[in-house]
Formats: sequence, C-alpha cells, structure tokens
Amino acid sequence: MLEQGIPDVAFKPLTGDDKTVCTSLKKENASFRKAGQKETLQGTLNLQSSPPISRSQQRLQEIEAMPETTLAEGSAKQAAYEAWEQQRSSDLQTLAADLYTAAFFLPKTQASRSKVPTSDHLLLLHSGQEIPGDLELAVEQAAKDFRFFHWHLRFGEVMEKGGFDCVLGNPPWETMSPNVKQWFSTYDAGIKFATPQEQEQIKEHLLKNELISGLWNRHCTQLSSASEYIKNSKRFRLFAPGNLGKGNMNMYRFFVETGIALTTNDKSSIGLIVPDHLYLGTSSFAIRRSLIEERGDLRLLCFDNKSECWFKGIDSRAKFCLLTSISSPRSLDIYAEFGITSLDDLRTRNIQKDLPGWLIKAVGGVAEAIPELCSTYDIEVLEALYKAYPNFRNAYESAGIDRPYSQELNMGTNNTLFSQEATEQIPVFEGRMIDHYDYTAKKYVSGHGRAAVWESLPFDHCKRIIKPQWYIKPDLLSDDRKLRIQSTRIGFCDVASPTNQRTLVCSLIPSMCICGDKVPTINLGAISVRSQLLTLAIANTLTMDFLARKKVSLKMSFSVFDSLPVPLKTELSEAEVEVSRRSASLAFAGDELADMAARYQKEDQGWSGFVSRSESERAVLKSEIEVIYAGSILGLSKEAIAFILDPMSVNPSLSDYETFGALKRAEIRQFGEYRTQRLVLEAWDRLFGG
Repeated sequence: MLEQGIPDVAFKPLTGDDKTVCTSLKKENASFRKAGQKETLQGTLNLQSSPPISRSQQRLQEIEAMPETTLAEGSAKQAAYEAWEQQRSSDLQTLAADLYTAAFFLPKTQASRSKVPTSDHLLLLHSGQEIPGDLELAVEQAAKDFRFFHWHLRFGEVMEKGGFDCVLGNPPWETMSPNVKQWFSTYDAGIKFATPQEQEQIKEHLLKNELISGLWNRHCTQLSSASEYIKNSKRFRLFAPGNLGKGNMNMYRFFVETGIALTTNDKSSIGLIVPDHLYLGTSSFAIRRSLIEERGDLRLLCFDNKSECWFKGIDSRAKFCLLTSISSPRSLDIYAEFGITSLDDLRTRNIQKDLPGWLIKAVGGVAEAIPELCSTYDIEVLEALYKAYPNFRNAYESAGIDRPYSQELNMGTNNTLFSQEATEQIPVFEGRMIDHYDYTAKKYVSGHGRAAVWESLPFDHCKRIIKPQWYIKPDLLSDDRKLRIQSTRIGFCDVASPTNQRTLVCSLIPSMCICGDKVPTINLGAISVRSQLLTLAIANTLTMDFLARKKVSLKMSFSVFDSLPVPLKTELSEAEVEVSRRSASLAFAGDELADMAARYQKEDQGWSGFVSRSESERAVLKSEIEVIYAGSILGLSKEAIAFILDPMSVNPSLSDYETFGALKRAEIRQFGEYRTQRLVLEAWDRLFGG
C-alpha cells in the first residue's frame, strides 16, 4: 500500500469538509503520486524484500522477552510497554503508516489544510527530510483518536514468519452507517417507536443542543471516514462485484478478511463466530470465494437462536455460524451442519455433510450463497426445482425483458411527501398490506410507527378496500414512477425470514397505486397475463418458499429473487394452464383488477371466470396449485411434498428440522390442526389418487 502512495480517494469530501480544499489536496496528491515516486518509495522503504525490523519493533520484541514471574517483573514489563507506546509514533515506519491512514480521517477545511498529509509528505519522510511539525502532531493525534493498528508493525516478528498459526474471534456484527434511532435513543427513548416523520422531528429538536450536535457530527464523520478507508485504502480487497456489493457494510466481513490475511502459513486456522450473512449474503460473495478457493476445506456449524437458546435478548429468528477454515491444498469442499438449536444437538453433529458443488452454483445463484441443507430430501426437492425452470434472471433476460425490479418509493427519504388525505391521491402500499394473491390483507386504522394499528381483512367477513396509512400526490412523482404505476405489477414483501410463517409473499399490485421500499415490484407487462399469473402462482408455492428460506436471512433481495427458478413462459403446458387458471381465481378478487381479469378471459377462454372471495375456497385453490406444481411440473412424490410441509411427518429423526414450523403452530392455534398440511395432502389424493 505504501509503495503506491496515498490514494486520491483519501481526499473525497465527507461531512464537514470543504469541497474546494478537498479538490486542491486531491490534485496536489495526484501530481506527487504520479511523478515516478513509486521507485523512490520502493528504494527508501526497502519494499522489494522483507522489511527490516525497525527500532520500535526491536524494542517491542525486547519487552516481550522480559520476564514476568514476579509482581515486580510484571510491573517493570508493563512500564516498559507503556513507555514504548508513547515513543513508537516517532519510529519512521510507524509514522509512515499513521500518515498514510490519517489522510482518510483528518478533517479537510481551510483551517486544517496544512495538517492533512499527501504523498509528498510520505516521500519527504522517507528521503530523510522533515515534515511540518504541526502536520506530524495532527497525524499522531489522529492515530490516538481513531486507534490505528498496523499488524505488520505490532506483530512484525509474526509477519516475518508468514502470519499467525491461528486466529479466533467473535467480531462485531454492526453496519458502517449511522443508526438514527439507536444513537438518539440515548437522549429520547421515544424515537424507537416513532414514525419516520416523527423521528426526523425528534432528531432536529435534539440537534439544537450544541453538545449533542457536535457528538452526532463526530459520530457520522468517524463512520464515514472509516467506511471510505475500508473501501478505498486497498487495505481490504474482498468486495463483491457490481450489484452484489451494494448495501450496508457489516463490520464482521472485514474481521473475516483480516483473519484470512493473517493466516497464510500452511495448516494455519481461522475460527470465527459470524452472522448467517456469511453463507447467505450477497455482499459476502468475495469472502466466501476466498475461503473456499484460496484456503481449502470450509466447515460451518450453523445455529438457530430458537427460543433465544444461544443468546438471551437477541431475536429468536437470528441465525449465526461458526466458520472453521484450515489452510490446506486447494479444495472446493464445503462441510456444514445447519439448524443447531441446543448443546445436545451440537454434540451429535460431526460436520460431515459435504454439499454438492452444483448446489452452490444453481441454488446460490450469482452470489454462490450456501444453501441450508439438513436432509437428503432437501437435495431431491432442490434438484427438481432447478430442472424444471431456469432461474428468474435467465428467464427474463431470455425473454428480452430489462431488469424488471423497482423500489418505487423509499419510506424514509420520501416520507416528507406523504399525506393522510385520500382525495385525488395515490395509495402508498406497505409490506403488511399484502399477502399471497391479496393486496388488501390489512387496512390502516390509527397511530404511527410501532404504535400503528392495522386491521386484518379476511375474506368472507367484510368489504375489502385499499386503505393505506399514507397517500402521495401524483405531481410529486417522477415521470418514470408515473409511467410505472400505470401497469399492474407483481409486488413481494422485502422483509423476509426463514422463521416467519412464510418467506416469499407475492401479490398483484393494481395500477395507480405505488409501493414503498418494503414492497419491491416486478413489472412483467411485456408478457401475457396468463404467463404473469403462472409466475405469481409458482412464486407463491410452499415448494418455492422452501427454497427461498434457504437463501434468505432477513431480506428478500433482488439477487435472491433472481436466483429462484420462477418461470416466464410464452407457451404453457396443460399443467401450467391449470395453475394459471387457479391463480386467476385467487388474484382477481379485488375490483381494481377487473380490466386485467377481462384481458385474461380473452387469452384463455377455457377459464370459467370464477373469482374466489371465500377463505375456505381460496385455501383449497392454493392447495391444488401446490400439488399440480409439485407433482405434474416438478415430478415430486407425495412423500417429498409431505417432507416440505413437515419433515418430522416423513422421518421422526428430523424433529428439530423445521420447514414451516411457524405456519404449523399458527394454524394449530387458529384451526386446531395444521390445516395447510391436511388440505395439500387431500388435494394430492383428489388430483393424483392416494
């Protein structure tokens, strides 16, 4: 890093910086960096060979060798170490590393410009010339404030030998972005339960206090500086490409990467406790690839925090894993055990389940996520899914359709545009308003934020209407948004968890309605209505949900949906036509879709025109879609569909393996039985015979 000079991106303006000063510093830095200084730095830093041990490193080694068998010896060693900490900044190599890093963190204003280092100062330092004293003091202060830590200097003797034999840790699982609710709740606990508008009002009120404002600005600046350093300093390299790399940067990723960088010796080991994002998340793609392709066997013990069995006070839906990686001859093998819910369960696992390579490519999609598998039935079902249809991305690209997704409104950044006046305004859909084949699942009653009251609208009991919490004026929308909402789209819930009753929830969204960011939409207006109904139906099946649950952590991202084998077809088989007809009877239950229903009737004159507005009828139709898709399209057995519904019903030894456990428990409470299981198996017998 040092031989390349300080990157120009170190001078990107952040909160509080002067853009003119940043531009000037960037130009100045570029001129020195490009003027052939690379050779100069190589010569002065001895970078072409193993770096010599500096005086500071030598002194540290001497301190580490000091005895500590008595209290007096321990005190003497502690005093020597504290003295070393005070003196180490004067060491040439330490100052160079601090100077490089400080360029990303120091404020860049007219008043502080002379204290911001550039590649010129790095050259001066290593050619034996002095750098300005006030700049050196600023760099030393930044090193203390931000706690710079340089592995090659603090553990020089280890790095000389090629790194550590073992790295163990439980790194933080926090994102590198300011959390308004969490930070300001120290001063006003009510912000946790406020609406986006109320949160902004509380924040603005608190920021009138100069002390709070100063602390908040410092917090934001520190996070921004650290984020820019991580992304642009070249210290970290394992970033997923393109859209895979988008989203919040979770800190655990950079601890994993550091562990990889620090263990380059043969048979060196890494053992880290990390969130399930490591094996499921798209932005952790490059880290997974590095672990698998560069280090050898990857072993995962994956835990469910069911009933808060591992971490009290942490969401019971949370999942995490212990990754173990031992550097060995190159191997693509992955061994994993999933769904561990107790110590007794853990003791019975031996991490011998070798995941088939095709699963990582097919089920994991472009992000090569690692699917959760607990039984051979898993592989049978997943193989059938991917034999039936290509993944959704391949399907729409083959059909000549541009990427069809959109987050139409951001409920946070666009909240100032919202109103509760319905007159001549466009309804704004939130995630709780949609259910399978149903865009009127709930209506808004009162309150805001977590205190908001919503009423469920079951079929049979009341007139179903679109009654959102918010509306927006048409003239506040961009031309692209106005054009998009003229079409009926498929909307799906963004918030998703494999421990919810259902993970993938889709419905048609009528025209002249707009969706918040928790209901991304898919515009398939370029294909026939019956093809759209097939897409909707198969996305809503339990079998597709079974697959989605193996990919999702807490969010149904576009990349996850892209990887699902959801079809887009122009010519439909007899079984697919039957699925579309039942899908139509479910999806067109709202008056707002009467025009689309009429178009479908023209496309498929064999459709009876029947639209179900009865809860019991709709449950039967959904069950028939399930078995036609599983039996006629996927070619699965009745035993396989029974496994999808409840693994224990097929194999009692799978009692700890839940597929739709939350759905089962909810239905037993409501109906006194696992109704979905009964209806699906009855539909199988009715359509295919026992």
